[in-house]
Amino acid sequence: MNDKIKLLFLISILFFVSVLKAELPSERYNAAMNLFNNAEYSKAQSLFLKIISDGTVDQSIKATAQFYSAESYFLSNDYDAAVSTFENFIGNYFSSSLRDRALYRLGTIYFNNDNFAKAKDRLFELVNNHRSSEFYGSALYIIGESYVAEKQYTQALRYLSDAAANESTNQFLANSIYSLGNTYEQLGEFEKAVEQYDEILSYYRESDLLPLAQLRIGASYFNLRKYDNAVIELSDPRIKELRDEKESEALMLLANSFLKLREYENAKGIFNELISKNPDLSNEEDIEFALAKINFQSGNYEDAYDSFVKLLAATSDSIATTSLYLAAESKRYSGKESEAQDLYKNFLDNYPNHYLSEHVALNLATSYYMQGMTNRAVQYLADLGTSSNQSIQVKALTLLGEIEFNGNNYQKALDLFSAAIDEQGEVNEQLYDAVLGKGISQYHLDQFQNSVETLQELNSASQNYQRSKTNFYLAEAKFALGDFQSAVTYYNRVNIDASSVGTQTLFGKAYAYYNLRDYANAIYYFNEFISRAWDSERITEAKLRLADSFYGTKNFERSSQIYSEVFSDSKQKLDNDYALYQFGQALFYSDKTNQAISRFRELQNRFPRSSYVDESQYLIGWINFKNSNFNDAISEYKIMLNKYPNSPIVPIALYSIGDSYFNLAEYDSSVAYYNRLIENHQNSPYVFDAVNGIQYAYIAKDQPEYAVAFLKRFVLLNPNSSISDKVKFMQGDVHFSLGEYDKAREAYGEFINQFPNSKLIPEAHYWMGKCYELLGVDLEAIDNFKLVVDKYLNSEVGIDAAIELGNTYKKLNMNNQAIDLYDSVLDKIGNNKRAPELLFAKAEILIETENLADAYETLDFILNYYDGTLFADKAKVELGVLELERGGYENAEILFSELGAKRTDDIGAKAQYYYG
Repeated sequence: MNDKIKLLFLISILFFVSVLKAELPSERYNAAMNLFNNAEYSKAQSLFLKIISDGTVDQSIKATAQFYSAESYFLSNDYDAAVSTFENFIGNYFSSSLRDRALYRLGTIYFNNDNFAKAKDRLFELVNNHRSSEFYGSALYIIGESYVAEKQYTQALRYLSDAAANESTNQFLANSIYSLGNTYEQLGEFEKAVEQYDEILSYYRESDLLPLAQLRIGASYFNLRKYDNAVIELSDPRIKELRDEKESEALMLLANSFLKLREYENAKGIFNELISKNPDLSNEEDIEFALAKINFQSGNYEDAYDSFVKLLAATSDSIATTSLYLAAESKRYSGKESEAQDLYKNFLDNYPNHYLSEHVALNLATSYYMQGMTNRAVQYLADLGTSSNQSIQVKALTLLGEIEFNGNNYQKALDLFSAAIDEQGEVNEQLYDAVLGKGISQYHLDQFQNSVETLQELNSASQNYQRSKTNFYLAEAKFALGDFQSAVTYYNRVNIDASSVGTQTLFGKAYAYYNLRDYANAIYYFNEFISRAWDSERITEAKLRLADSFYGTKNFERSSQIYSEVFSDSKQKLDNDYALYQFGQALFYSDKTNQAISRFRELQNRFPRSSYVDESQYLIGWINFKNSNFNDAISEYKIMLNKYPNSPIVPIALYSIGDSYFNLAEYDSSVAYYNRLIENHQNSPYVFDAVNGIQYAYIAKDQPEYAVAFLKRFVLLNPNSSISDKVKFMQGDVHFSLGEYDKAREAYGEFINQFPNSKLIPEAHYWMGKCYELLGVDLEAIDNFKLVVDKYLNSEVGIDAAIELGNTYKKLNMNNQAIDLYDSVLDKIGNNKRAPELLFAKAEILIETENLADAYETLDFILNYYDGTLFADKAKVELGVLELERGGYENAEILFSELGAKRTDDIGAKAQYYYG
């Protein structure tokens, strides 16, 4: 607070009078005190001085006399003498009970004389040594105010907070809280300031500080940019109780709050109210300037321009120069670029060193840029790119980056955008253009991963900024990286009606779906693209991929039709070997096998060096194979081997010949070709298929022992083969398929010992468990199933093993172990598609053990979270049975009737039965 503190001690004086009359019977002292109490301070002073100078008087009496002597000076407004006497008192009487009062009086005198250092010195002694003093809280307050006066706000907070907390000894409690709020304001902690001012409004309703607190709350909200709150607080009736100057401050804040909220009519009304209450302000330039800004903000650019032009002659240089700037802005927003440019140049000519000059230069450059006058724009932007004003520098670098980008100078553009971002560091609204430009430049420079990271950073900062363009380039970068699923996600966020990227998005999304083999969606979006971009250069490519997509969905008829359309459209378009190859395949799958073969032969004749000639020849053999013309297939495959002996598909041709002989029941010939593949193409992925083929050939000849012997020999001769573990595993499969479970178990055990690091280890333990189960050795079965569950739950057989383990527990009446197993596995697999199967198995055990409450809960859970699955329907049947058993016929009827109507299998039959 700025008001000086006047502290009276009338109550305390009366107290001392009563005390001292009892302790000091001296008539002279009594006379002096009577004179003091009657405000005859000069006469009292004479008697107090005589007592002090009397050598026979007791020291305690002298001390009291000196204190009241100082008080007499103080109450006579002789502050210098009061200070001198009080200082003498505290220097001589360290143990006096009046010492805290003397210290407090000195502190207040020094404070009122702006001697804050001495005020704090005396009051520090009080608060440090006299904590029980009745002036303790008040002293803390004055120390806090001293720090405020010295602008040491952090220290002030400490003492004002302590003062507010010491209510019983602080006669300035409301002032302390108000000053605490003011101190928080000075520190910029406006939320805390509001808390303090609110406390005054809530608990000190009789205080004169209420209107001021109301004003400061409004000012704090204004500084917090919470303009709605500021309007509410500054519109409070208490504001009317403020003195003229403070009320004017409140009205100015209220008007500016409306301005910030773009409620221009309200702002104008408050300014007019301010003028009406202060007639002398009607011609004030700052009010006229504010009203001109209201017109500008309201979009009344012509009226704003006229007002700003009038203010060019203002006595205030600040208003005059700013008005010239805003006059230019008014013309620019009116669409009168040339007039705006003239005004901008006028400003720069007359005020080259003004703080707004760089803003003006930037706006002038932007105006030139928007009109396509890039050379003129660059003249100004070059200097602004090194501005000390970070905001100006960032905007200039960004605009320079856009100019370079538009000229396809992507590396220069990237450097400029990056420089703009580096200047500011943290991504904010001002940097969005630069970040977007950087990400797109990186894309055009094939820096796809960098592009993704940059554009994702922009998306994180603002999901709606240039949403379509940002997400389009994110999608394109993801596409280029081969992450087609993510590309689709980003394409889906693009507005396909956006003129710049909409049509390209359709093409990119269609291609992404095509690469994901989601041909149904690819067909839809290629069709959309073709319908919207009929004159695009990409139309032929889109049609070919559309045909490929129909091929992928096995709609070979439609695929061949589109290929035919493309080939009949232009002779030039026929020179596409891949399309001709796909055309042939589509014809084949459309059952137009003769036409397909013709196209494949055409491909070999017209494009003898094509990468598809060997495949086309192979497919001629395949067509015959599919049509069960196995002898013709063998002939065509052999032609392929003779014509293209170095083709990478020779192994599959050998394998296909082996299959053809197999289908002709010429097993020895089939084994010969399978062996030829194995011997000559050991690294081929078809070696395993050939091994499998030999195994089947021996079994077909009813020679399973030869099959097993062959498999053993292969593993023995090829210990380092990448498929040796699979072949060894196959031995167990052969025995298992023949019902030889003990031999199968032994084979799986050998596999586990020989290939402990194989990916098939989980399957081996699973099938060992199955063998033991079928052999009736349940404990061994449990050990193997449990090992898979514990160590390989995420393998292909992990959940199968859990189901088998649960069934074995159930078979052995180990129901609690089964339930614990299901709960443990469910916790680990989360929302796995097989979770309802495990839940249903658990429910079955709960029903069998008559734990019906948990059974109900489990079945309900299946219905709620896995509705539409097989096990949800099974759960409905079981719930219906439970309802039926407890007499809940209506609920049972609903469950059974629904299932009986929609299912025609055993579940539906069971539901129909119970429904009846």
